[in-house]
Amino acid sequence: MSFALRLKELRAAIGPWSAIRRKLFNAMRTTWNTVYRKERRRRLALLQSRGLIETTPTEWQIWMASYDMMTGYIMPSNDEFYANYDKNQYWLQFLRVLDEPSTMMDPTGLAVDCDTVIQHLLHVVHCSAAYDVGLLEMFPDGLDRLEDQLELYVAGNHPRQAAIADLIERPEYPAELLDAVRLYRQDPETHWMVTTFATPDGCNDLFDFGIDRYGTLGRLLRYADTLPRSPWASLKARWADPKAVTVEQGR
Repeated sequence: MSFALRLKELRAAIGPWSAIRRKLFNAMRTTWNTVYRKERRRRLALLQSRGLIETTPTEWQIWMASYDMMTGYIMPSNDEFYANYDKNQYWLQFLRVLDEPSTMMDPTGLAVDCDTVIQHLLHVVHCSAAYDVGLLEMFPDGLDRLEDQLELYVAGNHPRQAAIADLIERPEYPAELLDAVRLYRQDPETHWMVTTFATPDGCNDLFDFGIDRYGTLGRLLRYADTLPRSPWASLKARWADPKAVTVEQGR
């Protein structure tokens, strides 16, 4: 890729001063929601009241489960998936951080706002978008807003059309996601995985493991509920079994 094209993508990701101010505000709000957990607990209580999750583990359990998800599934699966693409995953991740830092600040998504979840879904190709689409259930019009933005992009009219196009690995992905979201909204039980396309060759085992354990917020929280409930409980568990780990390495 030429230097001029890299520079063009970099400028598009950074955006004008108005966009930079918005990103800083979003980052501050995400930090606030992460440190002061009242809003996160409110969102979890809402999802539980609607029957979308079964349990609300402790903050420590949630963070430990999200750490396991990041190191035991997301990071290694990125390596497997990008072997099937001709784009540099590290450059794309760098652009995504510049485009919207909040999308990378909270691995659970519980501290970010609706627009940030939507931006993540637009920027990053998901074979299964169930986790992030489920997060939008925290917001009254979250799914409507996602569908509206996907329709704009597919029609070529999205206000950030060029910037998004620079970040996604599959040009056809937004149309696939739009179809999958519509199926999910028609029948959430049958189409809960929000599947966009078949898993690339060589990724099946890790993908199946990840979807089974972390594929929805409910599954992540169910796994979190099996972990020690506090840092002290984690230390005691580690002392009792020094070889104990919380994630199945290499599975």
